[in-house]
Amino acid sequence: MDLVAVMLAVGFGAMLAQAVFVRELVVAGSGNELTIGLLLGLWMGTVAVGAGLGRRAAARLPGDRLPAGAIAGLVLLAAWGPASVGLLRAARPVLGIGPGEFMPLGEMAALTLGAVLPVGLAVGGLLPPACEALARRGMPRVASRLYAAEAVGTGLGGLLVTFVLAGRLNAWQIMVLAGCVWLVAAAMAAGRPARVWLVLAAGLALVVGLVPHLWDTVDFETSAWRWRPSGQEGRLSRADWRLVESVETRHQNLALVEQAGQYTMYGNGQVLFSFPDPIASENGIHAIMAQRPAARRVLLMGGEPIGDIAELLKYPLARVVYVELDPGIGRMLRRAAPTPYDAVLGDPRVTVVHEDGPGFIRRSNDPFDLIMIRAPEPLSGAANRYFTKEFYEAVRARLAPGGVVWTGLEASERLEPEARRVAASVYRTLTDVFANVQVTAGSPLQFVAGFADSPLTLDRQTLYRRSVAAGISTRFFRPDYFSQADELDPAKVAEVRRRLTSAPAPANTLFRPVAYRRALVLWSRFSGSGVERALTALDRIRPRLLVAGFGALGLVAMLACRSSRRGRPVAAMAVAGFGALTLELVLLYLIQGVQGYLYTQFGLLVALFMAGTVAGAWATDRCLSRATAAATTAASLLALAALAAGIAAGGPELLHASRPAAWVGLALVAAGALAAASFVAVSRLLVEQGFAAGRAVAWTEAADYGGSMLGALLGSVVLVPVAGVGGACVAVFLLCGAAAVGLVPRLRN
Repeated sequence: MDLVAVMLAVGFGAMLAQAVFVRELVVAGSGNELTIGLLLGLWMGTVAVGAGLGRRAAARLPGDRLPAGAIAGLVLLAAWGPASVGLLRAARPVLGIGPGEFMPLGEMAALTLGAVLPVGLAVGGLLPPACEALARRGMPRVASRLYAAEAVGTGLGGLLVTFVLAGRLNAWQIMVLAGCVWLVAAAMAAGRPARVWLVLAAGLALVVGLVPHLWDTVDFETSAWRWRPSGQEGRLSRADWRLVESVETRHQNLALVEQAGQYTMYGNGQVLFSFPDPIASENGIHAIMAQRPAARRVLLMGGEPIGDIAELLKYPLARVVYVELDPGIGRMLRRAAPTPYDAVLGDPRVTVVHEDGPGFIRRSNDPFDLIMIRAPEPLSGAANRYFTKEFYEAVRARLAPGGVVWTGLEASERLEPEARRVAASVYRTLTDVFANVQVTAGSPLQFVAGFADSPLTLDRQTLYRRSVAAGISTRFFRPDYFSQADELDPAKVAEVRRRLTSAPAPANTLFRPVAYRRALVLWSRFSGSGVERALTALDRIRPRLLVAGFGALGLVAMLACRSSRRGRPVAAMAVAGFGALTLELVLLYLIQGVQGYLYTQFGLLVALFMAGTVAGAWATDRCLSRATAAATTAASLLALAALAAGIAAGGPELLHASRPAAWVGLALVAAGALAAASFVAVSRLLVEQGFAAGRAVAWTEAADYGGSMLGALLGSVVLVPVAGVGGACVAVFLLCGAAAVGLVPRLRN
């Protein structure tokens, strides 16, 4: 049982490391969920490579214990864990990428691979020799036992990091804890003399890792590396700029940086707002209020609360509701600027709501005369939700008669093709929902929408008269602004409208994120990734053809392997891994659509998937005595197909379910169980064909994680952006169903 405990400890430590990698890479990648898909894909790929190396180690195993190289690898892994945090934080300044800038895809992939490679190789490489060692001791069902042990460790790690460690230990301390666990795993696998020293080393590391002041200082100083200015500004001394505070909240990483007396708030590496900036606040708020100067109830979603709300309160409003998901922003602002914060947010007319914006809109029953949506660009799935048809429909339901909605979108002055495609999708979505939609010229594009009788106008003189009649005292803004505003020039406004209406633009929805897909092209250009042509080509792919292609691919893969003894089982395992991981990504996307964030929920969601894995491995291990392994694999593939069909049909209804997170959790458990059932059945089938236990597990693990790698990369970059949630699920349905059909000849043999 020592090797069972070793695999449990390896899975536990790997989950702690993965949770840290997710957080650090999301910040390095400026909040884009592609980083999660990239992390999962490269993680699975390195585990698959590790399985191949483990197959060779299992074939050369001299006895019934792990080789010394595997034990040494665990020790080195314990040292690598904390070092990887330094690597991830030092990457931006070393590469010359300044705060708020996007990291190119190539650099992001290299950084991710460098961080996860040692962990993935260790996780993948240990299972085959461990299986072979236990098989030589005469232990039955070694594959299912070790597979389940690793899954139990991973699940426990996910629960621990979600409910205990998050908010109490920083990234360095969590990695030190992971290193302690790996040292204990090495001790359990080693002989008596080395075991004592490894246990002592683990104990010492644990004591050092719990010293709070030491690691708090290390965490703060290394966090400052991310925010140091680059280029010419990079020559500034620490006296000219400073990291005021950096915290990990439930929702994101928040950092407050001061430079030359101005503060910038970053959320997951993206600029949220800067303050004090009275010129921007006055010009922005008063230009919007001219659309509805008689508004009494205003809803502000996002934005810079101190300056924006201060300007709103100059009007005779009865109520201002400020919605911001993360209360950590308010706490940091209050510490940085206590007097203006208390003066503005303490006004009795102001209500602060810490809730996801789309969730608040769906839940609230209060009508508003003006709704201002200051959302970031749709460069991530989370931000894209603020530009979807579902969101706008919920916003329309909260508008009072004659109410007005305002939102903005960055675009080039000439509306170049990439920016035009994003803006056209948002404009099409707004016009599908609202009877009256106006859009300004210039950058950013400003959209104002409402009912047919809403007092919307872009007429310069009308806006000037409204602003004068409001009689608001300002330092920088003047009503004369409207008579000279270039973005209100009638000819330019007409040209912008013509360009947006002439561009082919499907509506942007939560389950088919067209704007997000098109915004990735802008992200590629801004970051210098150079993949604009490939991303633009996604627009030309017909979703139905893409989905059908995956079904054909599954059948072709199975038929192509019909002459190989291990071909069909291995191909079936790869399909199962692809399907399970794609469904996991879809479910993560859905839970983000419901809750608005994944930052600290990732560990819990992985734990749910692993809980299903343990249950699936246990149940399959006992059912195989009454059913053939090939039949069990086919049944698992068919069940995965059915699960995908159910998610495709019921996914849109999750937003309206009473407990949507519970349904997503159950689906994650089911996906994990079916993936585990396929793993146990395929490994048993290979053993029945005469393969040694270690070699059979190595082939199964390599196929599982290789398919999962493709699921992570293709699912996050191609399937969900192009075909949407429903299309991705239908693709999994066809792929798994075709693979199950391809196993039928095997059942007849």
